[in-house]
Amino acid sequence: MKKLAKILLISTAIWLPQVAAARNVTFDLTVKSYTGPGAYVVVYITRPDNNLHSTIWLNSKEEKYLPALRGWHRHALRQGVRIDGFSGASLGAGKSVKFNVNIPDSLIDTGYKIQVDAAAEDQGMAPKDVNIPLSSKNVKTTGKRGFITAFSMKM
Repeated sequence: MKKLAKILLISTAIWLPQVAAARNVTFDLTVKSYTGPGAYVVVYITRPDNNLHSTIWLNSKEEKYLPALRGWHRHALRQGVRIDGFSGASLGAGKSVKFNVNIPDSLIDTGYKIQVDAAAEDQGMAPKDVNIPLSSKNVKTTGKRGFITAFSMKM
């Protein structure tokens, strides 16, 4: 019994700090107004070496549209990554979405980045429409390539 108690104590001491050391981050993004079908958008984290760390939010009607999210899709194929974020229908023109994600403190202010890829049928693709450091500072920006008109990240 004492051995079991020691094992539980040690495993809790190792596991608990990892769970507690995360921040609730709020993301808010708006897709530009245009005529046509909704946009496919993915928000993901890249490591300092620019490889994919994780997918934190994804919306696409069907898997067949994922290659249109070129930057993220290239990372995912190369690394054999499964989708590990949220998914839903495409985001209509001019629409906004807000979501919260717990991000480990170990990724914040350490060279990791938040990237957003967007695409829409007959409208083109915008890999790295947003590309910002994963920083403890609140960020407001716009997309650089055309689909994201407003993007914010609040810790």
